[in-house]
Amino acid sequence: MAEPSETAPQKSIYDVPMDLPGEKPRKKLPPLKKPLKLIVIILMIAVLGFGAWKLFGSKDSNKTSSPQTKQSTSEATESSATKEYESAPLSLKLNYPESWKVAEAEGGVRFTSPNFTYQSVSNEQVDGHFRVYIRQGARDVDGKYIGRGVAIKPSEKLAYSDPLQGQLKTTYLTSFGYDKTDNFAFFLIAGNFNLKTGETLGPNFGNKPEDYIIAGGYSSDELKDDLQMNMVPVDGYDQTDAYKQAVDIVKSLQLR
Repeated sequence: MAEPSETAPQKSIYDVPMDLPGEKPRKKLPPLKKPLKLIVIILMIAVLGFGAWKLFGSKDSNKTSSPQTKQSTSEATESSATKEYESAPLSLKLNYPESWKVAEAEGGVRFTSPNFTYQSVSNEQVDGHFRVYIRQGARDVDGKYIGRGVAIKPSEKLAYSDPLQGQLKTTYLTSFGYDKTDNFAFFLIAGNFNLKTGETLGPNFGNKPEDYIIAGGYSSDELKDDLQMNMVPVDGYDQTDAYKQAVDIVKSLQLR
């Protein structure tokens, strides 16, 4: 009697791919070989590492930039530092920027800003500075320039920042042009004189020994007289840092 033949085991319906209608049978992907697996792992590590660098590296970069910002602030603070000047013969004390130069001569004192370039009324670029000039009792040479001064706008009230007891708390600052109102030549502390546009103080202003001459303007090394200034356009003459620092010098005046 013949041995019964072995029949192939029947497959369950769950042994076949469960494809959706109309979908081609899916092919099993061959297993990754070990070298390929290693490459994939390395790429994943590289991507994760780059992401971590972008995240934490940017924070470190921000931390590094902070000292630079502080340094810039520190430099700005140093450039705005002031020194004290006191003169017994002139009976005054004031503060001035440490970057400015001080020179005493012929009974007066000059405060000169660092050199910078500015434009004159003739559209020339001048390599010069801003000058503040103080003395008691105007000389003839001072009167020559004061006499040419014509107010280019009404006088403005100026308050001293820390006046001494008995010193006036406010004064008048007047901007003058030489001979006309179409230029700025110098400002002058006019005391109680509140001028209108076009008015002048005349050549005899401040010629008494106790009178103060306190003036400022755009000058340069070749201009030797204390009140000899370059004429500049009236538009924006009072917007430069040098002009503003000069006015601050005047505001700090303590007069005995």
